[in-house]
Amino acid sequence: LEEALWPLSYVKRISYVLPFDPEKIIMVPKTMGCCLLLRMTFLNEISYFDEGTFLYSEEPILATQVRNNGCKIVFNPTIKAIHAHKASEKDNSSKRMFEFIKSRKYYLANYSGYSKLQLRILKLSYSVLGLWHLLKSRISN
Repeated sequence: LEEALWPLSYVKRISYVLPFDPEKIIMVPKTMGCCLLLRMTFLNEISYFDEGTFLYSEEPILATQVRNNGCKIVFNPTIKAIHAHKASEKDNSSKRMFEFIKSRKYYLANYSGYSKLQLRILKLSYSVLGLWHLLKSRISN
């Protein structure tokens, strides 16, 4: 539902972040945008990172690989990492959106375990997202 109902996030702000105690280390199903520490033995087992994506969907792929190998993801909210990127280095937002969609479709096709029908629905959903973003960027330019 999170994948197919993305338009609702534009109508009502929906958060998929689970509530957590900021002082407690917990097991989580997936992390997004976190500083990662991985065992080299695990990376060797999965043949390192999947190179089928670019910039997006690495975390869901890694979470699936962790789960499929019987491992766990531990989240420690007390550790802080600073990502010192500059906003001016960001390129065209439509280009980033299409990279996101391409990577997301790769993840869905190769790791989600969804049925063919579910994948078709999601492909349609992401096509609508791409078209909507393209139209939005053309209108604002």
